[in-house]
Amino acid sequence: MGGGLISLFAMYLAFEFVPKYISVIGFSLLGAFFHNTGQSVVLGPLLGSWEVALSYYPILVLAALATGSLTGYIASYFLKHIQSIPLGRDYPKGLIY
Repeated sequence: MGGGLISLFAMYLAFEFVPKYISVIGFSLLGAFFHNTGQSVVLGPLLGSWEVALSYYPILVLAALATGSLTGYIASYFLKHIQSIPLGRDYPKGLIY
């Protein structure tokens, strides 16, 4: 839960203050990075050892780069193509019951 909240807060701040400079892929990377950072911050006290918790951090950052990029690319693709889907009253009759 710590990772999700920190990730949400970081993406919110970016959206509020610098939305013009960050793409969908950038938001996804930011969210993935801060999610893993939050998870590591929560894990340290749970394990009672910051050394163990932070020893995995470089691997988690690399995973965040991979998963954040992939998720952002997929989201960007769908956001670009969803505009061609007719919504609301533009649907042909019989398509929505």
